[in-house]
Amino acid sequence: MKRLEDIENWYVIDASVSPDDFGWLIGQVEEKSRHEAELELYREYFKKVHDELEKEDSAGESIENILRLNNHLLISLAALEAAE
Repeated sequence: MKRLEDIENWYVIDASVSPDDFGWLIGQVEEKSRHEAELELYREYFKKVHDELEKEDSAGESIENILRLNNHLLISLAALEAAE
């Protein structure tokens, strides 16, 4: 409800605004919340992979897989942050 109050304070809601407009605005806020949650999830995964990479001592196939995953996560994280 706090976000809804913030929206009402940020925008002048008057008779010229239709319920569809307000529904669209709420949808935008919900989409941003989902985006922020997804971005946080990617950050957590990236940290986990990064920590695993630091613990890895051998130079075998497992390090290759971790590096590949690390690259994919880094690209995804950069794309999500750019979309913000």
